[in-house]
Amino acid sequence: GNAGGGGQPPGSGNPLLGGLEPGGGGEAAPEAMRIVPNPQNNALLIYATPQERDTIETTLRRLDILPLQVRIDAVIAEVTLNDALQYGTQFFFRTGEFNNVLTTAATATLASGFPGFVFAGRAATGAPLAISALQSVTDVRVLSSPQLMVLDNEPARLQVGSLVPYLTQSAQSTLTAGAPIVSSVSYRETGVIMEVTPRVNSGGLVTLDIAQEVSDVDPNTTTTGINSPTFLQRTVRSRVAVQDGQTIGLAGLIRDNVTRGNSGLPWLRSIPLLGSLFSQQDNRRQRTELLVLITPRVIHDQRDARALTEDLREQVLNAAAVQDQLNTLPRSGLPDPQARVRRRLGLER
Repeated sequence: GNAGGGGQPPGSGNPLLGGLEPGGGGEAAPEAMRIVPNPQNNALLIYATPQERDTIETTLRRLDILPLQVRIDAVIAEVTLNDALQYGTQFFFRTGEFNNVLTTAATATLASGFPGFVFAGRAATGAPLAISALQSVTDVRVLSSPQLMVLDNEPARLQVGSLVPYLTQSAQSTLTAGAPIVSSVSYRETGVIMEVTPRVNSGGLVTLDIAQEVSDVDPNTTTTGINSPTFLQRTVRSRVAVQDGQTIGLAGLIRDNVTRGNSGLPWLRSIPLLGSLFSQQDNRRQRTELLVLITPRVIHDQRDARALTEDLREQVLNAAAVQDQLNTLPRSGLPDPQARVRRRLGLER
């Protein structure tokens, strides 16, 4: 903001700043200090003595600073649990060769019952290290990898998904024959939904209020009676405190997917008693775990903002370099099925 003041008091006819009112004995009694905000110009009009003006100016310089911002890098992945991960990802990282990359309670503050862990090291190694370690033993499907910029103590929300309509109720008048059926339809947000509110203290500790949801429609189940879909939902809410640049992982949300199928020869598999000779039951069970990796990075000034911008620029340039390497790979004499797609995207003439 801008501060202005003067040692000479204005006239008593000024309705904004006031003035000196005549006191007893014909002497002027100074009026108390007044501060009038001017929102249109982002300024303050101040009437005070020179001593008071110096104090106010010092206070304003301390208050009128660039607000802190936090860039939140998140990776939301679905991990297939196999024999190597039968107890979940948290147990996998806490044992064996990856135990040394986890911090202890002395360097990170977790809420009671927090289903996760904190990675040591900086932002450049936390999430990539976790994903690479898991990909070496199982299948990892990255659902979303957002980057959010948010002011300190302000909420940020990200949704990647769709609105799914579902029937809430149906009604039909019983007084009139052939009356139409009136249905009520609502919409529900599905997909990957993340809400984060960061709070930064003077020591660089970032407190995160995290609400993470991954939901979808169950294709095999509908609500009885009104034929509405059933939603599959995995949600975690917690408050954690980590240092600037540390990566925190939220895990423990495991889901069992059971699929049943029947394949065989048409007509013959439907023969009573003998149909099992010409058909085969295909029952599969797959366990998956939702893993959320979040890395907060505090932006104190324009220098930090430029550094993060350069970091993002390097990521884009590296992605372009990978595409250039793919374009220069030698091709055989066989027809390339992706040539038409590359020409449409302008990658090949």
